[in-house]
Amino acid sequence: EMHAYDTTTWNEIYNTMGEESVLATDMTYCAADNNVYGCFDNGYGTGYVFGRFDQDSFERTEISPLDEAWIACGADAGGNIFAVTTSGKLVTADKQTGALSLIGETGLSSDHMTSGTIDTSTGIFYVATCNDSGSALYSVSLSDGSAQHLYDMENAEELVGMYIGKEAINSSA
Repeated sequence: EMHAYDTTTWNEIYNTMGEESVLATDMTYCAADNNVYGCFDNGYGTGYVFGRFDQDSFERTEISPLDEAWIACGADAGGNIFAVTTSGKLVTADKQTGALSLIGETGLSSDHMTSGTIDTSTGIFYVATCNDSGSALYSVSLSDGSAQHLYDMENAEELVGMYIGKEAINSSA
């Protein structure tokens, strides 16, 4: 079930039900093509797929199966999709074929659901992790996958659905 709210009035805009195949480990909005991409349940609970999410129909279209889930994904200003896999690899995903290209090793892992987002004005990929040993926020280099620790979350917060709104990156706002 998905609920959407106007964050000014907190009035519910819509409420809809979806299939299991729209369950995602993380999703990202791509401003370059106005689509939402992510790592989704394959619909059978036995694996994951890279797919596109239709915000109007609340349906997921599979682009390709994945060998492992993603702990974070983001879209850069050029429309490229980046993801950190559960084994800590930074990859790019081709939006047409789903082919993954390895960029580098981040060294990051997450035992619990987390998220990531790319600040399209700076190109910084922010990735949250949540493990039994603690939670943290990192920046990940899109050129080589190296991760820099930014912040420890003292209460084991589990950040999901990370997003940087247009207003936050618009210098005139």
